[in-house]
Amino acid sequence: MNIVVLVKQVPAISDIQLDEKDNNLVRVGAPSMLNPVDMHAIEAALAVKDICPDATITLVTMGPSTAGEVMREGIAIGADRGILISDEKMAGSDTVVTARILSKAIEKLGGADLIFAGNRSNDGDTGQIPPSLAEMLHMSLLSHVDSVSLDGTELKGTRKNRGGIETIAVSLPAVCSVTEKVNTPRQARIKGKMAAKKAVFDVWRTDTLGLQAEEVGSTGSVTHVTNLFAPEAHTVGKMIAGDTMAQAVDTLIKELVAEKLI
Repeated sequence: MNIVVLVKQVPAISDIQLDEKDNNLVRVGAPSMLNPVDMHAIEAALAVKDICPDATITLVTMGPSTAGEVMREGIAIGADRGILISDEKMAGSDTVVTARILSKAIEKLGGADLIFAGNRSNDGDTGQIPPSLAEMLHMSLLSHVDSVSLDGTELKGTRKNRGGIETIAVSLPAVCSVTEKVNTPRQARIKGKMAAKKAVFDVWRTDTLGLQAEEVGSTGSVTHVTNLFAPEAHTVGKMIAGDTMAQAVDTLIKELVAEKLI
């Protein structure tokens, strides 16, 4: 069984900056981390490998040359290898183009029986890659699941929906996006950490995937960010104090009268 896990390097939340010229996130040189929910996607893949020992887990990430470093966390806990997709021509790719690039990479890997991903990334937070990838690869989709299990060639998951919990089953091959609730990632052992430190990742570029320059990056994208602005600030309310409840109520009434609300 071939399992692919999509992982992503994201800017550290406290250090997110935007490029004033193109409104894209500044990734080169910025403090970075593995997108947190992606570790749960890796654990979901490892749980499948626990019951299917012959399974191979390949981590795939797309980003600048430094993006491959986040895959070492997955290698340390049991993933088999990693592929870094990195090319300056891909800068500014929207979710449609990103999904196209990832689909080409998976096809180059010989396809996949299962693709795991986090349901969202801390930077873009669109959740669009898993469904887009499933559409492009003609695979089943199981999304936003809080639990997941494999039964033969059927993948089952549960998720919240309109105040209830629904159970969904799809046939392989399938794309599955998971939430942070799906599992508790295992801890790396010394042997795994050593393997992760020594790991060398293949780097694939635009031409490696059989894509043209005009098909990737901002040129190939169908969506474009035209403007960014900070949300309008709103007051959070005013605390009414008083030594007793009666005094607090009296103060509140005076405030409401002064504002001509009563």
